[in-house]
Amino acid sequence: MDAAEQKYEQLVLSHLGVIRERCWYYSGADRRVFEELLNEVLADLWEAVDRYDPAFAPRQQRKWVRERCRGVYKRHRRLFGTSLLPVDFDPAADLEPALLRETVDDLAAGLDGDERRLLDLLLQGYSHGECAQRMGMSHATLSRRYHRMIEKMKQQYLKTIQR
Repeated sequence: MDAAEQKYEQLVLSHLGVIRERCWYYSGADRRVFEELLNEVLADLWEAVDRYDPAFAPRQQRKWVRERCRGVYKRHRRLFGTSLLPVDFDPAADLEPALLRETVDDLAAGLDGDERRLLDLLLQGYSHGECAQRMGMSHATLSRRYHRMIEKMKQQYLKTIQR
């Protein structure tokens, strides 16, 4: 094993938890996307191993690894867009409006009052800016609540498909 391979092995083994956590975060908890990102990050780390200095403080090492993961994620988004689904993919195309509303209601079961109101406004076609104005909050607060709402709905969806 040459010096570059040893350095790479040390890098990956000492930071595998951070690498996996960042890839899982950027994948949006999608297993297929996670595996793609993980493979791309490991390949990127191999290409960048000559710029890695094991003498960095542990905090600097973790930061360097997180920045490499973020760079791969941004490149991945530029290449494949924000979604890895086909452009013409419309999961609601074959659903009748009543069934679609029932599905949304099932997924929204665990939402609190503000999150439910936000969902209703979005379903009515309001933009995030309009929703923030109507709800009397800043765009940043609305964005946090939006992401929290989406995460709760994802968790509810995962519960329903595991049954």
